[in-house]
Amino acid sequence: MNALLEEIRTLLVAGMSTTDINKYYVGSVSTNRIPKAHLPVICIYPDPGNSTVLVSDQLGLQRDKWQYNINIDVMVNVFEKVSSGGVEADFILDAQKAVRTFIEDRDVNGVPKATSVLGVLRRNIKGTNYLFNNNIVVSYNESNEDNKLMMIGQVQLSAFTQLTNRS
Repeated sequence: MNALLEEIRTLLVAGMSTTDINKYYVGSVSTNRIPKAHLPVICIYPDPGNSTVLVSDQLGLQRDKWQYNINIDVMVNVFEKVSSGGVEADFILDAQKAVRTFIEDRDVNGVPKATSVLGVLRRNIKGTNYLFNNNIVVSYNESNEDNKLMMIGQVQLSAFTQLTNRS
């Protein structure tokens, strides 16, 4: 699992190097623990409810494969775009747009750009020792902790290893 998380981070750092992401964390980091100066950030971590599944080969060949369920969070601070009158609707919409752009920015043909999370994942669907599934789920939310109103986009995916022989 650790090697997979680090490989995803390496892919994202290389693919998104031209974006405004400040930090790439391997591990789940609570929104109240991230300094404002580090935002926007990406956190790559195992799904806390169901992170690792062992799938046994049913053909009697003594082989197994592993399924790793991964979350990738993109967090953007809304308060970076605050006017003296408080948080304006336009600024919240700009933050939501920024999170969506980091995750699923597309070209004119609808293909995820190489500088987006989805673009990086789709261009590297086969990693060193795993294969991403086709069912990538994206959701959006917000968090307000420690005077940080943040827009959060979450990408959920599974990665599968090759079948390996049992020892």
